[in-house]
Amino acid sequence: MLIFISIILLTILIYWPSFTAPFFQDDIIFLTSPKISDFFTALPQGIYRPLSFQLFYSVGRMIFGLNPLGFHLILFFISSLSLYLIFRLSQKILNNDLKAHTVVFFYAFNVSLFANYYWIAVSYFVLGNFFIFLSLYLLWIKKSQILSTVSYIAALLSNEVLFVFPLLLILTFYYFRKWKKFFAVFLSLDIIYLILKTSVFGLPKSSSYTTSLFAFLPLVRWYLFRALNLPEGIKRSSDYSIFILFILFLILFAYGFFYYIKSRKINYRLFIFSLLWFFMAALPFFFLPNHMSSFYLTVSLFAVCLVFAEIFSVNPKILISALIVYFLLTWRGLTFLSQTHWIILKNTGPIGTL
Repeated sequence: MLIFISIILLTILIYWPSFTAPFFQDDIIFLTSPKISDFFTALPQGIYRPLSFQLFYSVGRMIFGLNPLGFHLILFFISSLSLYLIFRLSQKILNNDLKAHTVVFFYAFNVSLFANYYWIAVSYFVLGNFFIFLSLYLLWIKKSQILSTVSYIAALLSNEVLFVFPLLLILTFYYFRKWKKFFAVFLSLDIIYLILKTSVFGLPKSSSYTTSLFAFLPLVRWYLFRALNLPEGIKRSSDYSIFILFILFLILFAYGFFYYIKSRKINYRLFIFSLLWFFMAALPFFFLPNHMSSFYLTVSLFAVCLVFAEIFSVNPKILISALIVYFLLTWRGLTFLSQTHWIILKNTGPIGTL
């Protein structure tokens, strides 16, 4: 537990500037919307996320007024709870406390989560992520199918993209070799939700949601680089330290993979599980070339971190070196994003205030 607490404290340290980030773009729309307290009405553009938008903003404004600090603190607390759930699920999957802590480290310090801390409107991924991992935790660790179902409903009411959860559930059935008939309940909920979403609440009408099958491979490459801890907009960077650290991390990964293969204790099931999880958890976004953001990897990232923990833990020296290089890469990446990311560049002047 001491290691976990240390990770949380270190996360506070590197994301400290985010706690003072002002309201921005969608925040202004939600806080001033007369329908923000109407939980049965979709907000503009077919958005229906009553828990992560209507409830979160209406209750947040009632408690904190127009002070964004309170909103940031709530989201950070929920993110920390998600890290705990990730730790417990990693224990279950990897059956090793050290590896589980390693998963949490790689997840917590991945720069793809930058927006989750700096932009309050990303609450739909922060809350949705929490409820998805809570649902898995309740199902596999607490053995409570009813509470797991309730948590999944909360996930759907936080972020509609999480309708992919039954696919993730199938993957966990495969990994643990335990198939549950209760799966039919989750699938039924999915079908009911999709019918209501399309026929009652509507779908997003923005042109940015245009899909393209041909965009799949380029988008996979773009999201894979984000999962490997390279920040968005890296092509604009003249800071070669980021590229040097990234190459060092890849070298350490290759070195660790060599030792892992040499050990002949290969967990093939884990790699299949992780590969499919990465794609399934963010499936819709691999076909949206005009709607790219790294925080869409919030759930997918779990799979990548499982692989990192499994590979690097093969040798203590490789593990320590990888953790240090990864954290330095995060530190340099966050510095770069704080100077170049669109959330920072556009969030200036009157747009950030009410």
